[in-house]
Amino acid sequence: MPQGDPGSLHSNDWHQIGQTILFTALGAACGSALNLLPSVDLGQYTVLAVTILAPLLQLGVKFFTNTNPAKPAAMIVLAMCLVCSSAFAQSPAPPTGPTLTLPASVSGDPGSFIKITATTNGSQVRWYSPAGLNVFPAELLRDSRSTVVTGLTPGNYSVLAYTALGDVPSDPVTVTVTINGPPVPPTPPGPTPNPDPFSGKAMATASPSLRVLIVYESSTLSQLPKAQAGILTDGNLRAYLTSHCVTGADGKTADWRIWDKDVNTAAESPVWQRVMARPKASIPWIVIGNGSAGFEGALPADSVSTLALVQKFGGQ
Repeated sequence: MPQGDPGSLHSNDWHQIGQTILFTALGAACGSALNLLPSVDLGQYTVLAVTILAPLLQLGVKFFTNTNPAKPAAMIVLAMCLVCSSAFAQSPAPPTGPTLTLPASVSGDPGSFIKITATTNGSQVRWYSPAGLNVFPAELLRDSRSTVVTGLTPGNYSVLAYTALGDVPSDPVTVTVTINGPPVPPTPPGPTPNPDPFSGKAMATASPSLRVLIVYESSTLSQLPKAQAGILTDGNLRAYLTSHCVTGADGKTADWRIWDKDVNTAAESPVWQRVMARPKASIPWIVIGNGSAGFEGALPADSVSTLALVQKFGGQ
């Protein structure tokens, strides 16, 4: 064999180097092909073996049996091709549909700006918030994949988001937004209106039926304040009662009464007998009913106050 530079590689050395690289590349390529088995079906794997691995393996065998030292560079090129095919086989396939993830929760103080950022392969994200939480309009933000929410009432709120890739929408995803602070107690329900003392009902009726009873004690009438005693004879009050109260059982008389507490009700209709017999905490006393709600209590101090009280049940 001709003598060369002691520091240079002979053709047999190149052959050994190429052989080593080729064995390593073939092993990596075969291992990568096996790694693909769980993610491809048998047909895809067969195509991969026939079109890539088998020709390269045949070409490698041809080079191994060829002792021509003039082809070490071709061996190295072949090995590099096998390495590239191995790397290609190991690369995960890009997602075919839209993906969207949000943080599990975010929080902030009342009135503060709370940022939410989505991780997605979509270019746009749409955000929706419940009542009590405000989301910044998307057109005011540079990138809709992040948004800002704000709220004033402490509590937990769910913000919903979704995106799309092409014509395929993503599943909606939610994030819990907590506005810090003690929770606001629920508003207690308003007082239940007293039932109509005349009808005993506490439900609205189609035809209001205003009735009013004022009870006084004639023997102590002179002891009442002048303004309160004037209620019993006030013309405006009587006119209102006559025009607004339902017609009584006789078909003529408006159903309102101003009676002494000891009046005999034997000749009156059962409704007046029943109402007159109801307990009274003091005298003078007033009873109001409109068919759905009512009032029983001490007579107001003057005519104006009494008329205003009756109008709450009978209208203007």
